[in-house]
Amino acid sequence: MLDMRVSVDCYADPTNRVMLVELAHRYGMPIFGLTGCSDSKVPDHQAAAEAALSIMLETLAGAQMAHDVGYLDSGMTNSIEQVVICDELIAYTKHFMKELEVSDETLALDVIDKIGPDGNFMATSHTQHHYRDDWYPQLFERRNFDAWEKAGSKTMRQRANEKALKILEQHRPEALPVPVQQNLNRIVARVDSE
Repeated sequence: MLDMRVSVDCYADPTNRVMLVELAHRYGMPIFGLTGCSDSKVPDHQAAAEAALSIMLETLAGAQMAHDVGYLDSGMTNSIEQVVICDELIAYTKHFMKELEVSDETLALDVIDKIGPDGNFMATSHTQHHYRDDWYPQLFERRNFDAWEKAGSKTMRQRANEKALKILEQHRPEALPVPVQQNLNRIVARVDSE
């Protein structure tokens, strides 16, 4: 979809992608979502907003795969910081999309009855057992202002940059299984000989 004012392909346009997802579903075809991308030039407020909206809208529309995560400038560049930010947004969206479990265990009516309206639920074994079920961000800031300021007052982009550099420095991808490696080597050797 072109922005007719500037003749640029708009990666983050809401009509562009959701319409394609709907058409694919109508014809029973799989479709990937252009999620986590932006027409912004850098990982800024526009990039964050467009990434968040595209991830959520395409997920709700039923796209089967997130594609183009971290693309900026209408797909002309990519940002590792933006990829890290989008990873957080995708985790947020996945948690949002989880089906709500309603059961005796999750309702905890017995605990509510036992503790009462003025009691302390934080110390119960039920809370201790289930608090990890919640989603906890790895990048979004939730500390109070004083704690954030004491930790260096870092912006989202600064935190994303630090995390991206740490991943690049420390991550070691899992090796492909030996049969797959051998098959790839055979393919490369065949192509080289041709």
